[in-house]
Amino acid sequence: MYSAKRQRAVFREETLAGNCTAADVSPAQQATYGVITASGGVKLYHSRAHNGTNWDEVTTPITNAECLSLAYQKHSGAMSLIIIVDTTSGEVKRYTTDDEGNTVSVATTIGTGAHGTVCVSPNGMEYIFFRTSSSNIQRVKRDPMGNVITSASNVVTGNVSDDEIACYWRLGVVYLIYTHTTNGITIVSSSDDAETFS
Repeated sequence: MYSAKRQRAVFREETLAGNCTAADVSPAQQATYGVITASGGVKLYHSRAHNGTNWDEVTTPITNAECLSLAYQKHSGAMSLIIIVDTTSGEVKRYTTDDEGNTVSVATTIGTGAHGTVCVSPNGMEYIFFRTSSSNIQRVKRDPMGNVITSASNVVTGNVSDDEIACYWRLGVVYLIYTHTTNGITIVSSSDDAETFS
Protein backbone atom coordinates (compact mmCIF):
# COMPACT_ATOMS: atom_id res chain seq x y z
CA MET A 1 0.00 0.00 0.00
CA TYR A 2 2.80 2.44 0.84
CA SER A 3 5.49 1.01 -1.43
CA ALA A 4 4.76 3.52 -4.19
CA LYS A 5 5.54 6.43 -1.85
CA ARG A 6 8.88 4.93 -0.83
CA GLN A 7 10.48 5.63 -4.21
CA ARG A 8 9.10 9.13 -4.69
CA ALA A 9 11.37 12.12 -4.58
CA VAL A 10 10.92 15.80 -5.26
CA PHE A 11 13.77 17.73 -6.80
CA ARG A 12 13.88 21.49 -6.89
CA GLU A 13 14.91 22.48 -10.38
CA GLU A 14 17.79 24.91 -10.28
CA THR A 15 18.00 27.46 -13.05
CA LEU A 16 21.61 27.80 -14.06
CA ALA A 17 22.94 31.00 -15.56
CA GLY A 18 25.41 31.10 -18.39
CA ASN A 19 25.25 29.80 -21.90
CA CYS A 20 28.24 27.50 -22.12
CA THR A 21 28.38 23.85 -21.10
CA ALA A 22 30.76 20.96 -21.60
CA ALA A 23 30.80 17.28 -20.61
CA ASP A 24 32.91 14.12 -20.53
CA VAL A 25 33.00 10.68 -18.88
CA SER A 26 35.86 9.58 -16.63
CA PRO A 27 37.75 6.27 -16.91
CA ALA A 28 35.59 5.09 -13.98
CA GLN A 29 32.43 5.95 -15.97
CA GLN A 30 31.60 9.01 -13.88
CA ALA A 31 29.71 11.55 -15.98
CA THR A 32 30.79 15.16 -15.50
CA TYR A 33 29.41 18.34 -16.94
CA GLY A 34 30.46 21.92 -16.38
CA VAL A 35 28.72 25.26 -16.67
CA ILE A 36 29.73 28.90 -16.49
CA THR A 37 27.93 30.79 -13.73
CA ALA A 38 26.49 34.30 -14.10
CA SER A 39 29.50 35.68 -12.20
CA GLY A 40 32.05 33.97 -14.48
CA GLY A 41 32.82 31.02 -12.25
CA VAL A 42 32.95 27.34 -13.22
CA LYS A 43 30.70 24.74 -11.61
CA LEU A 44 31.14 21.03 -12.16
CA TYR A 45 28.44 18.41 -11.70
CA HIS A 46 29.38 14.75 -11.20
CA SER A 47 27.12 11.71 -11.43
CA ARG A 48 28.33 8.40 -10.06
CA ALA A 49 25.01 6.68 -10.64
CA HIS A 50 24.52 4.47 -13.67
CA ASN A 51 21.47 6.42 -14.77
CA GLY A 52 22.81 9.96 -14.34
CA THR A 53 20.00 11.17 -12.10
CA ASN A 54 21.93 12.18 -8.98
CA TRP A 55 24.46 14.95 -9.43
CA ASP A 56 26.99 16.34 -6.95
CA GLU A 57 27.79 20.03 -7.46
CA VAL A 58 31.32 21.41 -7.04
CA THR A 59 32.11 25.12 -7.31
CA THR A 60 35.68 25.40 -8.60
CA PRO A 61 38.00 28.29 -7.73
CA ILE A 62 38.14 29.29 -11.42
CA THR A 63 36.98 32.87 -12.12
CA ASN A 64 36.64 35.26 -15.08
CA ALA A 65 35.41 32.48 -17.36
CA GLU A 66 33.27 32.90 -20.46
CA CYS A 67 33.19 29.35 -21.81
CA LEU A 68 34.80 25.97 -21.15
CA SER A 69 35.71 22.56 -22.53
CA LEU A 70 36.31 19.38 -20.51
CA ALA A 71 38.21 16.15 -21.13
CA TYR A 72 39.38 13.43 -18.77
CA GLN A 73 42.99 12.26 -19.06
CA LYS A 74 42.09 8.63 -19.73
CA HIS A 75 45.57 7.20 -20.17
CA SER A 76 46.65 7.20 -16.53
CA GLY A 77 43.42 5.76 -15.18
CA ALA A 78 43.36 8.63 -12.69
CA MET A 79 40.39 10.93 -12.34
CA SER A 80 42.37 13.85 -13.75
CA LEU A 81 40.10 16.32 -15.53
CA ILE A 82 41.41 18.88 -18.01
CA ILE A 83 39.45 22.15 -18.03
CA ILE A 84 39.99 24.61 -20.88
CA VAL A 85 38.55 28.06 -20.17
CA ASP A 86 37.97 31.10 -22.36
CA THR A 87 38.62 34.06 -20.07
CA THR A 88 37.07 37.52 -20.00
CA SER A 89 40.55 38.93 -20.78
CA GLY A 90 40.66 37.12 -24.15
CA GLU A 91 42.98 34.27 -23.20
CA VAL A 92 42.51 30.52 -23.37
CA LYS A 93 43.70 28.88 -20.15
CA ARG A 94 44.21 25.26 -19.09
CA TYR A 95 43.54 23.88 -15.63
CA THR A 96 43.60 20.35 -14.26
CA THR A 97 41.95 18.85 -11.21
CA ASP A 98 42.41 15.51 -9.49
CA ASP A 99 39.69 16.03 -6.88
CA GLU A 100 36.59 16.74 -8.96
CA GLY A 101 37.21 20.50 -9.05
CA ASN A 102 37.55 21.29 -5.34
CA THR A 103 41.08 22.46 -6.16
CA VAL A 104 42.61 23.16 -9.55
CA SER A 105 46.13 23.58 -10.86
CA VAL A 106 47.66 26.96 -11.52
CA ALA A 107 46.34 28.28 -14.83
CA THR A 108 48.50 27.73 -17.91
CA THR A 109 47.90 30.23 -20.70
CA ILE A 110 47.49 28.35 -23.98
CA GLY A 111 47.15 31.43 -26.17
CA THR A 112 45.19 34.55 -26.97
CA GLY A 113 41.82 33.79 -28.50
CA ALA A 114 38.51 32.12 -27.77
CA HIS A 115 36.44 28.98 -28.29
CA GLY A 116 39.04 26.69 -26.74
CA THR A 117 38.39 22.96 -26.93
CA VAL A 118 40.30 19.86 -25.90
CA CYS A 119 40.30 16.18 -26.83
CA VAL A 120 42.51 13.36 -25.55
CA SER A 121 43.66 10.20 -27.32
CA PRO A 122 43.65 6.79 -25.61
CA ASN A 123 47.44 7.00 -25.18
CA GLY A 124 47.06 10.30 -23.32
CA MET A 125 48.04 12.85 -25.97
CA GLU A 126 46.16 16.08 -25.41
CA TYR A 127 45.06 18.31 -28.30
CA ILE A 128 43.91 21.86 -27.55
CA PHE A 129 42.45 24.09 -30.27
CA PHE A 130 41.28 27.70 -30.18
CA ARG A 131 40.26 30.49 -32.57
CA THR A 132 42.46 33.59 -32.86
CA SER A 133 41.29 37.14 -33.63
CA SER A 134 42.78 36.64 -37.13
CA SER A 135 40.12 33.98 -37.87
CA ASN A 136 42.65 31.15 -37.63
CA ILE A 137 42.59 28.00 -35.51
CA GLN A 138 45.71 27.22 -33.53
CA ARG A 139 46.66 23.92 -31.90
CA VAL A 140 48.75 23.05 -28.85
CA LYS A 141 49.75 19.44 -28.30
CA ARG A 142 50.71 18.08 -24.88
CA ASP A 143 51.92 14.68 -23.73
CA PRO A 144 50.21 12.60 -20.99
CA MET A 145 52.27 14.41 -18.32
CA GLY A 146 51.11 17.83 -19.56
CA ASN A 147 54.40 18.80 -21.25
CA VAL A 148 54.08 20.86 -24.44
CA ILE A 149 55.08 18.78 -27.47
CA THR A 150 53.95 21.26 -30.14
CA SER A 151 53.45 24.91 -29.24
CA ALA A 152 50.62 27.08 -30.53
CA SER A 153 50.61 27.31 -34.31
CA ASN A 154 48.00 27.61 -37.04
CA VAL A 155 46.32 24.47 -38.33
CA VAL A 156 43.48 26.29 -40.12
CA THR A 157 44.29 29.65 -41.71
CA GLY A 158 41.55 32.25 -42.25
CA ASN A 159 37.78 32.16 -42.69
CA VAL A 160 37.02 30.62 -39.28
CA SER A 161 33.74 31.97 -37.89
CA ASP A 162 33.62 33.37 -34.38
CA ASP A 163 31.84 30.24 -33.16
CA GLU A 164 32.47 27.11 -31.12
CA ILE A 165 35.05 24.51 -32.15
CA ALA A 166 34.96 20.77 -31.42
CA CYS A 167 37.53 18.01 -31.71
CA TYR A 168 37.77 14.28 -31.21
CA TRP A 169 40.26 11.44 -31.66
CA ARG A 170 39.18 8.26 -33.47
CA LEU A 171 41.27 5.34 -34.75
CA GLY A 172 44.52 7.29 -34.85
CA VAL A 173 43.02 10.36 -36.53
CA VAL A 174 42.34 13.75 -34.89
CA TYR A 175 39.20 15.46 -36.20
CA LEU A 176 38.51 19.19 -35.91
CA ILE A 177 35.05 20.67 -36.50
CA TYR A 178 34.48 24.38 -37.00
CA THR A 179 32.29 26.84 -38.91
CA HIS A 180 33.82 28.27 -42.09
CA THR A 181 32.61 31.79 -42.92
CA THR A 182 31.56 30.72 -46.44
CA ASN A 183 31.24 26.94 -46.45
CA GLY A 184 29.52 26.48 -43.07
CA ILE A 185 30.27 23.49 -40.86
CA THR A 186 33.63 22.07 -41.87
CA ILE A 187 35.50 18.97 -40.70
CA VAL A 188 39.23 18.61 -41.20
CA SER A 189 41.39 15.74 -40.01
CA SER A 190 44.98 14.87 -39.21
CA SER A 191 46.62 11.47 -39.52
CA ASP A 192 50.03 12.79 -38.37
CA ASP A 193 49.10 13.37 -34.71
CA ALA A 194 47.61 16.85 -35.23
CA GLU A 195 50.64 18.33 -36.95
CA THR A 196 48.81 19.06 -40.23
CA PHE A 197 45.12 19.09 -41.15
CA SER A 198 43.30 18.73 -44.45
